[in-house]
Amino acid sequence: TNAQVFSGALVYSTACLAGKELGPVVIDAGCKAFLGFTEPSNAFETEDYKTISQNCDNSGIFRFLSTDDSLRDCYEGMKNYYNTHIDRMDLLLDVLRRAELVANRDALVLLGDGSVTRNDFVINME
Repeated sequence: TNAQVFSGALVYSTACLAGKELGPVVIDAGCKAFLGFTEPSNAFETEDYKTISQNCDNSGIFRFLSTDDSLRDCYEGMKNYYNTHIDRMDLLLDVLRRAELVANRDALVLLGDGSVTRNDFVINME
């Protein structure tokens, strides 16, 4: 009911289903771009894998905030980051975790203007 507060904004969400439910609503209300998941996202809970899922989930926003790359480039880079970790997992020992990362990667969605960069969100306070 208050999606208009995201007008002109970028929404980056790692919440389950946000790309399916919230994303289209905020885009229709004037949000510039949305990046999130269309399906439930899997998070690893054991310490040895927790960092992998956290880094995969956040790789897009880290790149977006630290470079002048477009959100579309960051989205593609995020998918590639997932691929790197998927490829590194042992096929026999980590088959379930690989499948969870594949599901997360495949559930990523970019809505709105993928050409935005961090510079599109700089506010001059003068």
